[in-house]
Amino acid sequence: MSILEQRITKNKELFDVNEPEEGHFKRFQEKLQKIQPEVKRSYRRFYVGTMKIAASVIVLLAVTFMLFIYNNGSKNLFASEASPELLEAVDYYSTINEQKLAKIDELSKGDTESEKLKENALSNANAIAMETKELEKEYIASNKDARVLGAIVSNYRFLASVLDKVIDNMNEVQEKKMGVL
Repeated sequence: MSILEQRITKNKELFDVNEPEEGHFKRFQEKLQKIQPEVKRSYRRFYVGTMKIAASVIVLLAVTFMLFIYNNGSKNLFASEASPELLEAVDYYSTINEQKLAKIDELSKGDTESEKLKENALSNANAIAMETKELEKEYIASNKDARVLGAIVSNYRFLASVLDKVIDNMNEVQEKKMGVL
């Protein structure tokens, strides 16, 4: 007999093609259950992280869309009635506020506390935008009253300062978290 034949005969039980012994499937299921929860948790973390990013993108798109409509509406409203200086101020503050909102969205990614600050900032920005829109209508109706013009510019400045404070708060939150790590 050759060496190969001797090993085969010696280890004949390893070449058994019959069904596995009793309890084999049960032990296999138990091993799978031990491994499976770890896989589900990592999948869940990936899913939640992806959903946060998607929600941030949707919020950013919504804010951009609202600002686009708001800016176009204010330009159309003022195009025939407003002075060039006012149009320049509105464009300037609108651009600055859009950049600050984009910065807020960038800072809020992946942090629940920053997300809350961002949502609060967006609600404040919407309230100020609605108030400014009313002031713009009043400006046209009041035959270019300088006080209303000042109030419009003040609203834009106030919104810029509110957004600055939100950015500062978000930076503080991130610094605290970096200090903890």
